[in-house]
Amino acid sequence: MPLLPAPDARSAAPADAALARRDGLPASPAGVPFNAGPGHALPGLNDDAVVGAWLAEYARKPNTQRAYRREAGRFLRWLRDVRGATLADLGRLDFDDYRDFLAEPPDDWVLDGLATGGFRGGLSATSQRQALLILQSLFDYLMDGDYLRRNPLRLMKDKGPPPRKRLRPVPSAHAIERALGLLLGRLDAAGNASAPDALAALRPQTGPEDAVPDRAVAAREALAFGWLYWTACRRAELADARLGDLQAEPTGAGPRWWWQLTGKGDVHALLPLPAEAVALLARVWRQSDLKALADLVRRRPDAPLMLAGTERAATSVSAVYESLRASAGWLAAHPALADLDAQERELIAQLRPHSMRRARCTHLLDAGVEPRLVQRFLRHASLDTTLIYDQTGRGDFHAAISAAAPRG
Repeated sequence: MPLLPAPDARSAAPADAALARRDGLPASPAGVPFNAGPGHALPGLNDDAVVGAWLAEYARKPNTQRAYRREAGRFLRWLRDVRGATLADLGRLDFDDYRDFLAEPPDDWVLDGLATGGFRGGLSATSQRQALLILQSLFDYLMDGDYLRRNPLRLMKDKGPPPRKRLRPVPSAHAIERALGLLLGRLDAAGNASAPDALAALRPQTGPEDAVPDRAVAAREALAFGWLYWTACRRAELADARLGDLQAEPTGAGPRWWWQLTGKGDVHALLPLPAEAVALLARVWRQSDLKALADLVRRRPDAPLMLAGTERAATSVSAVYESLRASAGWLAAHPALADLDAQERELIAQLRPHSMRRARCTHLLDAGVEPRLVQRFLRHASLDTTLIYDQTGRGDFHAAISAAAPRG
């Protein structure tokens, strides 16, 4: 029996997906999963249960699990409400229909929103591709668990265009340095309860609702901004960090600081900490010098690096994001940065955790740091990813090629 249907199979396919597959392959009897019985990896489970088991495999990767749950929930809703079928009933051509559905979902699905497995609107071709790749991973898992006989998505060779990697502008190193200076000034002033005039001078005069933050808020926002930039870390890494993750390596010129962390994909890394990041941490923790900070690290290894308002509470991933967004808004409106051009101030206002990472990568390459070392610092799997941010050689590259051109 052929793997693929005849060209007119789409119009001739039976309406009842439980009785026939749309790729020409025999269906499991009455839509019953293949080998879903005792002795198999996923015995006696239904569609909801096996999808739940697949999602549980990503419990240690909450961001991945969240994205996969959204796509799987939307797909299962379509499978039942639109198709009236089960996972075992689907064939290759059903996924052409599902891709069309993702591109132009019905109005009621858009109105329902993401919380109920709906949409904000039709997905782009790149987002459709990502959704299909996630489902392909799900079907691979169900095959490995003997729940399904085959993965029809493996027959779909063109799932859409891959995402385009484009270089987005970032604030200049000069603008970042000035912004950090303002945040440090606010932190120091907030720690001095007798300095209301200093605090007033440090904040933009946007109205009576512009309250002066207490020291905990000023410390959290300064640390989020400074460490997201200086270490190029991800927000989850900063939220999870503990003082005991830091190591002070003695050298003749003073301690060399390192950060031992577990990042994306459970990859372990030992990152060099710039002196600015260490100095900022000492100020946040009210340590007089780096020796005092090293003593604190030894005494309190389980203490969260970034405080949520008290020295006993860790900061959530969302709090890291919100702290950066709050400081970015404060900085973009600050009169001390009014001399920056409008685009620079807008870039500061739009800062997100990942754009801080991109900015750091760009600035390191601009400073002439060897790309392989930048790749290692940012933990990019591919050097090509790092080189996306390399703007340093554009002029030199053009000049070198132009100079080498034959002259008549």
